[in-house]
Amino acid sequence: DRLGLAFAAYPRNPILVNTLLVRNNEINSYNDLLNDKWKEKILMNDPTLPGPGGHLVGVVGDQIMGYDYLRRLAQQKPLILRDQLLQVQWVATSKYPIGIMSDTQAVTELQKAGALIQELAPVEGEHVTPGFGSLALINKAPHPNAAILYINWLLSREGQDIYSRAAGVHSGHLDVPTDFLPPAMIRNPAMKYADISSEEYNLKMPEYLKIAKEIFGPLIK
Repeated sequence: DRLGLAFAAYPRNPILVNTLLVRNNEINSYNDLLNDKWKEKILMNDPTLPGPGGHLVGVVGDQIMGYDYLRRLAQQKPLILRDQLLQVQWVATSKYPIGIMSDTQAVTELQKAGALIQELAPVEGEHVTPGFGSLALINKAPHPNAAILYINWLLSREGQDIYSRAAGVHSGHLDVPTDFLPPAMIRNPAMKYADISSEEYNLKMPEYLKIAKEIFGPLIK
């Protein structure tokens, strides 16, 4: 069997806004994106490919808002990009006010550089992701005992604390400190989260990408 263990679990805020162009509390819900004001003013990471954009259908469509919502979102004629850095740059430079499923690392780097951008968590819910925070033990590894020793340490409170600080993400452990993390990276107990690391979700990914092509394919240039 091929198994992977996800040990990190941080929120994936799906909406990115330029705070000069979007007023505070102007977008709190996925439905706010359907306002005529935002027609042709939304950037979207390509939902027909695996990656940040690829989770739009599986999370927002399948688990939170429904596929009819995605069809209405497509009527807003979002510009679909595959270049994840460019998407964030265009929001940061006020070329577009809103981005959907933007790359978190690119957002963090531009925020550190002073960009007036903010990730938002819609009230209906979002998802948690392990990012790079997952592992698997290779079958017939040359030194399996050493690998097991490392894994046991990595999954300990000490190992998770060190990883969380180095990677800047929330550990799946509930006893690991979070005071050094930005609020957007900390799970909120009151928020509904979809888990994209589950086996069930990943087995359905080909179906999600097929639906994405049906709904958003005509918009891809």
